[in-house]
Amino acid sequence: MRNNITLKVKHLIMIITGVFILLPLASIYLMPQLELGLVKYKHTNGSGLGKDKILELLEDKILPSQKYHLIEEHFLTGEWMDDYAIYVGPSMTTSVAADRDWPLISWEEKQPYIEDYLENGPLNGYLETAVIELAYEAVREEDDARLQEIYHRAVERLEKSEHSYIIPELKFSFIKLHLQAGNLAEAKTLLEHFEVPDHAYAKAQKEQYEALLLLGNGQLEEALETVQQGLEEYIAAWEREGQEDPVEQTGVYEEMKKLENHLLSGIPAHGVAEVRKVSGNMSRQDGTPIKEAGVFLRDAADVNSSIRPDEWYQTTTDAAGNYEFAGVIPGDYQVFAGFQVEQIDGYFWPVEMNDWVRIDGTENVQYDITLAPLLEVNAPANEAILEEETIDFSWEAVEGAAYYMLDFHIEESEVSYGMSWDRKVEGNQLSLPVESLYNIYLNVLLDIAETKNDYFNPATMLGFENPEGHYSWNVKAFDKNGNLITQSNGYRLAEETIGNLPTMYLKQRELTAEDELLLAGELEQALDGYRNVLTSNPEDLHSLRMVARLIGIEADGSFSTTQKLQQPYYEQLAGLTADPIYIDQILRFYYEESDWEQFEKWYQKYKRSLKETIDPHTKSIHANALLFQGEYEAAADLHMEALQEGSGHHNIGNLLALEIYLGTDLDEVYDLARQYPYMEYTTGNVGVVDWSVLISDIKKAVNEHTRVIDILHEGLRFFFKEQGAKLEEWKEQTEQAPLTKFIHALEEVN
Repeated sequence: MRNNITLKVKHLIMIITGVFILLPLASIYLMPQLELGLVKYKHTNGSGLGKDKILELLEDKILPSQKYHLIEEHFLTGEWMDDYAIYVGPSMTTSVAADRDWPLISWEEKQPYIEDYLENGPLNGYLETAVIELAYEAVREEDDARLQEIYHRAVERLEKSEHSYIIPELKFSFIKLHLQAGNLAEAKTLLEHFEVPDHAYAKAQKEQYEALLLLGNGQLEEALETVQQGLEEYIAAWEREGQEDPVEQTGVYEEMKKLENHLLSGIPAHGVAEVRKVSGNMSRQDGTPIKEAGVFLRDAADVNSSIRPDEWYQTTTDAAGNYEFAGVIPGDYQVFAGFQVEQIDGYFWPVEMNDWVRIDGTENVQYDITLAPLLEVNAPANEAILEEETIDFSWEAVEGAAYYMLDFHIEESEVSYGMSWDRKVEGNQLSLPVESLYNIYLNVLLDIAETKNDYFNPATMLGFENPEGHYSWNVKAFDKNGNLITQSNGYRLAEETIGNLPTMYLKQRELTAEDELLLAGELEQALDGYRNVLTSNPEDLHSLRMVARLIGIEADGSFSTTQKLQQPYYEQLAGLTADPIYIDQILRFYYEESDWEQFEKWYQKYKRSLKETIDPHTKSIHANALLFQGEYEAAADLHMEALQEGSGHHNIGNLLALEIYLGTDLDEVYDLARQYPYMEYTTGNVGVVDWSVLISDIKKAVNEHTRVIDILHEGLRFFFKEQGAKLEEWKEQTEQAPLTKFIHALEEVN
């Protein structure tokens, strides 16, 4: 009995001792493993895990393989969109803030781990990413010695491994970095000693960088010759290799074609041109510099797509907010910026669609980015429940503002549907009848099939007439020249920047039986119900509005058919309300129909309904109508007036065509195209429409053959008179490509 008890006591002592031994081991090893598992689970499931936890684990007692895996997952993703929370540019704003943990891990925090990865991490594709990250920082710091050191350390490791195949791509990356940094001698040395792999893609890459090196030295014509020869050789080699994918879909082909287009547009127009420098400063309006923000100089062909990791011109601002791009090829660009949330919190960059940076190869360009503080709204705000027939809006007055404009939004759980109310407000308050909000439309249906899509929300058809809807508003401030100063809508995250939330509920009406059918997705029954109401009460505004909005379900998928179905209801609504919103729709209908008599009749009604100066955009539409009626001089004058008042430049092509037809000197027409730049991707075969390039090509053709201008006048006459068959015949017979391309561009943009 005693022996049994002794044995149990021994076991107990061993267990207790073991627990005390295991507890430290658990804190040293098991707990980090549990936390690492939690991090992996959250990362896999898209949940936030926080930078503090990642950094803590990297310093904890985890295995080297686990450490490097963490570095790969969080520091070496190769996803450029991970670097900033918000990307802002003239054509779009992209936010990834909702999908990331903020604040992001800073470069200072990441750098030691990436250095460790370069020295000791596994040899794989992530190593190349680590090298480029470190090298890019060396370029930004203008530390050429460190750049060379990083390169040689990476090559030394890779040469001794089975991953030596990565070295050629790494060399190309360093050549690119040297070119971007203006280190032309280093780039040349690497190119000269580069034994390129024996395949078409790599050889084409080398030709591309040789052309860029020539560009860097100001040898534009030689660069053009190199890139054109390289393209020719690449296409032939690609075919010889029997590659399955079309050569046009390869990255190097796209980059070389883009370079060729730059050079073709730059050299003929401007004669002797050189690569130039674009530099600037990023700061807040009070002068506070914004450091470590991203800056991207983007080609006209890329501005409608998201930021990519291989953007050629990309940099970050230094401690003083300064940035610089060296060796910029002549062409047209837009500047985009990347921000962390805290950098733009409470601020707004008032950049607009036609904000272009034009490099003509004759001088450097200074382009500053200034963030303005968001303006504050007063009322209605903070989930206000509104029941009055008139809504009183008020907001903070902005210094230098000549007028304000409001937007209104339907707020759903994951999306916001918005529409501008295109009226100028000269003070910082507005009393608006709720019926004016009811008249704002948000959606146009082209057929019943459209309503079967998952993204379709029937509540949007009710617009602001849904008493169960959740709504918001935004106000923008403009100066006397129509330039945007700031707005209320933006990123507000800190307690001191949130301010009043511009949210409200409109409880002035109750849902009808027809509304209930609509919200339930029974659109055809709802449409029948609204029509029945109109049978007994033809002036019921709500039913008129709803029939006009829903009648597109009876259309054939074309916008013109929907317009024809809506037209009688819009005319009735215009007669009952005199709201310019409806008259504007009627104007657009008659414009598309080329019914100029009706257009002019409703244009006069539009002027009377506004009780204010007609906005520049509508003026430019009227100028187009005058053009197609043969009132050429009046059309040109009105186009010019609209441009000077800030219409945007969408119709600049029509003004240029008018000026050519009226006999204006082509040098003056070219200057006009440069003064009011507009570039757009068209749906046809024109590609990017750049009017200054098109006019430049016409100038060259006219200089070679003076009769060319008469041929162009004939084509323009057919275009102005809408004589489609004759214009097609003219295009087939005209051998001058610059003329047909100009006419094609006019057709596409119109």
